[in-house]
Amino acid sequence: MKKHTTLLVGSALFLVLLLAVPVSTEGATLADAPFRLTLPAGDWRFEGNEPLIVSTNLARIAYATNATELRTIVIREQLKGISAANLEQQATNMRSRLTNANVKVTETKTTFVGQPARLLAYEVGIGKDTLYTETILLVVDDAGWTISAIGPVDRKADIKHILTFYSKK
Repeated sequence: MKKHTTLLVGSALFLVLLLAVPVSTEGATLADAPFRLTLPAGDWRFEGNEPLIVSTNLARIAYATNATELRTIVIREQLKGISAANLEQQATNMRSRLTNANVKVTETKTTFVGQPARLLAYEVGIGKDTLYTETILLVVDDAGWTISAIGPVDRKADIKHILTFYSKK
């Protein structure tokens, strides 16, 4: 299952890459985020200490795992500028990429750490396994944030709980 989870995280990152617009994310860190990510005590841990620059405008800011196949990932996308339409465009692009890959997506308008956001929920089959993902999309100033909680489909309650690791600064 771990191999499949890693493949899904890679697939989710690829989907975000397809939405990229060239602007620099150089120096972006979790400290720059409009939220805190606090991992619970126990077996949760961050994978790596530094952001992973994927392209000039896209960085994986944090990736955390636990021993029971649960994951959370934070991706920061540097946008061209500040616009009220950025969140809607980000959600439309992500939903389109998923549905074009024949993934059924449910989308809900919500707030996250006090900001307008979109919650996308979807299941992806990989081999015999099915992974469930809840992804929060939000835009603050000129940065788009993608926060995903991922795990086996039979662990939906645990996956939903992962999003409580995030709080307003």
